Amino acid sequence: MLWKLLAIILCLKILRPLVTQTMFFDGLIYASVARNMANGIGSPWRPTFSQTLFPLFAEHPPLAMWLQAVAFRAFGDTAWVEKGYSLLTALLSGLIMFGIWRRLTEKDLPLRSAGVLALIFSLIAGRLGWAYANNMLENTLIVFTSSAIWLVVEAYGSPSASKFTSRLPYMIEAGALTFLAIMTKGPVGLFPLAAPILFSICFGRPSVRTATVDTAIVMAVAAGMLALLLLHPEARGYADRYLHYQLFASLAGERGRTSGGWHGLWSLFRVNFFPLLLAALILSTRLYGRHSRPAAECVSPELREKRYRNAAFLFAIGLSASLPLLVSPRLNSFYFNPSIPYFAAAAAMISAPLLLSQIHSFSEVRLRHLNLVLLAGLVAAILSVALAIGKPGSDRIKIEDAQKIADHICPAAGHCQLIVAACGSAGEDWQLHAYLERYYRVSLKKDDLSARGEAPFLLISQGCPIPSSADDYEIHAGLSNYRLFRHL
Repeated sequence: MLWKLLAIILCLKILRPLVTQTMFFDGLIYASVARNMANGIGSPWRPTFSQTLFPLFAEHPPLAMWLQAVAFRAFGDTAWVEKGYSLLTALLSGLIMFGIWRRLTEKDLPLRSAGVLALIFSLIAGRLGWAYANNMLENTLIVFTSSAIWLVVEAYGSPSASKFTSRLPYMIEAGALTFLAIMTKGPVGLFPLAAPILFSICFGRPSVRTATVDTAIVMAVAAGMLALLLLHPEARGYADRYLHYQLFASLAGERGRTSGGWHGLWSLFRVNFFPLLLAALILSTRLYGRHSRPAAECVSPELREKRYRNAAFLFAIGLSASLPLLVSPRLNSFYFNPSIPYFAAAAAMISAPLLLSQIHSFSEVRLRHLNLVLLAGLVAAILSVALAIGKPGSDRIKIEDAQKIADHICPAAGHCQLIVAACGSAGEDWQLHAYLERYYRVSLKKDDLSARGEAPFLLISQGCPIPSSADDYEIHAGLSNYRLFRHL
C-alpha cells in the first residue's frame, strides 16, 4: 500500500514536471554547459554557458557538468539527456537512503520494510522533488554524500566493526565520495565527515577515539585527492575563479539577496514542515487509542531504544548538512535538499511503528478498498505523466517566444545568429536567455543601442526606444512580451 502511495507521489512530484519542456534557469545552465563541453565548446576546466553570460563558467565545481557531458556525448544533444540524468540521480538517491534504512533496522524486522515511508516523507518535503525535476546540482550532491554516509553505517554495522583493517576500506571509499561531493558543489559536501562521530555519540559505539581516527582517514583521503587534483595548473585556475568569484563573494553577501541566520532557520523549518506534520498526526493517534494498543506496536524496551537512537542519528546527520549553511548570507530553500532525506527518515523512524500497527489493524475489506483507491490514483498519476510528455509546461510563453525568435534569426541550414542584442528588461530575462542558449545556441546581450556591433537583431521591451534608422525594420514575430528588430 505504501509503495503505491510512493509511486503516486513520484509521478506527481518528479515525473510529471520532468517530462515537460519547462526547466528552472539553473538547470538549463548546467545542461547547456555540459552540452557545450561535449561539443568542444569550452573545456572541462574552462566551461562556458554562452558568449555573453558566463562565457567562463566558474559558479560551481564542474563534476556534475562533466558527468552530463559524458551523457551528451553518448546520446546526443537532446533535452532527455539532462532529464534522464536527473531521474537517475533521484532513483539512486532513493536506493541509497533505503540501504541506510535497512542497515539501521537490520535487527528490527517490523521496521525493515518501512523505509518506503522515509522516501514518501522526503518527496513531500521542501523542494526535493522540484530539484529532481529541474536538473539541480543538489541531485548529484545527494548521491555522493548519502553514499559516503551509507559506507560509514555499513562499516559500523558489520560484525567486524571493531577491527581497524575491516573499517579502513569503507573509510577510504567514504573519503573518495566526499571528494566527489566537494567537486560537485564545494564545501557543502563536507558534512559526511561528521558521520563517524555522530554515530559514536548516538549509539555509544565505536568509541569517540575510534570515530575520530576514522574521521581523520575520511578527511585525509578527501584532502589528498583534492591536493593531487590541484597540482594540475588548469584545476588550480578553476579553483581560484570559483573561490573568489563565487564562494567568497557569496559569504561576503555580495551575491544574492536571501539570507541565513534566523531567516535560514525559518526556511529549514518550512522545508521539513510536511513530514513533521504527518509524523505528528500519526503519533497523535496514540492519544486516542492507548487503551487498545495493537500488538505490533508492543516491542521490547531495547528495540524501542534502538529506534530512538536511529532517529537521533538520522536527525543529527540532517543538522550537520543544514546548520553550516546558516552562516551564508546567500541561502535558498533548495540548498537544504541534501539534509531533507535524513530529517524525513528520522520522522519516519519515530512514526512508522504506529502507522504500521494501525495498518495491520485494518480489516481485509478496508485494506482492499484502500488498495483499490491507491491503484486508481496510481493509474491517474501515470496517465497525467503520459499526457504531459513534451508539453511546454508552466514556462509555455518563454519557450514559445524563444522558438519564435529562433525561427526568425536562424536560416534554414540551422546556423543561428549567435548573439541578439537586447534592451531593457529583455536583456535581463535570464529564463528566456537560458532557453535560447540551451535549445538554439543563441545568446542575449544587453545593448545600449549605441553600438550594435555584430548583433544585427535587437530584442526590445516596453519602455525601450524604438530604432528610428531607415536600416532597422521590425520583424513581426508575434512575441508575447517583446519586439524583434533587424538592422540591415
